[in-house]
Amino acid sequence: MDSTCYKIRLFLNIAESLGRSEFFNKLLEYLYENMDCSSIIIDDHGNILYSKVSMIPQSSCWNIIENEKKIREIATKKINLIKNILYNFNYNELSLLDEYDCAKVEKCYGVLIPIETENHRDFSILLFKYTSEFLQDDEIIYEIISSFILIMEKNNKKTELSHMLKKNSDIISVISILSYSEVKAVQHVIYELDGKDGILVGSKVANEARITRSVVVNALRKLEGASIIQTRSLGVKGTNIKFLVPIDKLQEAIKNK
Repeated sequence: MDSTCYKIRLFLNIAESLGRSEFFNKLLEYLYENMDCSSIIIDDHGNILYSKVSMIPQSSCWNIIENEKKIREIATKKINLIKNILYNFNYNELSLLDEYDCAKVEKCYGVLIPIETENHRDFSILLFKYTSEFLQDDEIIYEIISSFILIMEKNNKKTELSHMLKKNSDIISVISILSYSEVKAVQHVIYELDGKDGILVGSKVANEARITRSVVVNALRKLEGASIIQTRSLGVKGTNIKFLVPIDKLQEAIKNK
């Protein structure tokens, strides 16, 4: 039990102040060093997002892996159906091996930690080792890891939602203060760039929209001031435009003005 408490303290130290990406890399290092296991994190499509693996002999663990970036589709489908933490399962259950082939490879023990928010599988953490089963005393640690990550992901989604709502509000606000001619200029900018980032010649837009070039410049300046676009002058070549918001949201705000 003392060993388990020590491992919990180590995990909590990792969890305290790291960014999301750094946290997951440190988590896999922590599992490798303290649980004596290799691990990968996959998304709901089976793409490998993070990994920390050791060189091990041919085992059933590796039969679920298609290549260094992805696991096999059949294994992904089985994993996505598992809703609770699974301890000491046999990776043969997820592989493409038949009973005869299973006997020819090393048995691989696994722990699966599914992470779901709002009934959607965000990702799964797969732990595996072939030397021995995972310790029963460590089950509480996997529960703590699961709970911490679940809270972290929910908070991240709330933050993302808050940013998205603020950005939508910014779009509506800036469009509402544009004049009729400036709205027309923005519409022609979107049309000219085909809704993508690119190089814009202000005089060309002005001629096609039958407005002055200063109107185009003022419209772009207001959009940039609200962090809707980012501009960079290229001199006589024009202006490089980068959209910082979804084009459909911008078009929707223009339509509703």
